[in-house]
Amino acid sequence: MDENWLNDGVKGFFYGTPPQTVIAEFPGLRVYSVTPEYMVAMKAVAGRAEDVRDLKHLVKFLRLENAEQVLKIVEKYVPPRLLVPKIQYIVEALFEDE
Repeated sequence: MDENWLNDGVKGFFYGTPPQTVIAEFPGLRVYSVTPEYMVAMKAVAGRAEDVRDLKHLVKFLRLENAEQVLKIVEKYVPPRLLVPKIQYIVEALFEDE
């Protein structure tokens, strides 16, 4: 594959070394993805409308029951300097309808 097949800009969204899992294997190619927990953290920080939709699905997938559980995951992966109040509001809003 061409060395530029994946945009290096994606690296800017990772905090430290993200936990990974193998999602597919082919001869000569192993495809990794970050864990669902890490996706929760990335989606909460991004906070766009499409990220909030994804967060709702991830919360159900991971069977998270409240905002505190989600925020604990976010705090595990995101540096404290990036934990702005907006993230807490987004996460709390996920559970307002319940």
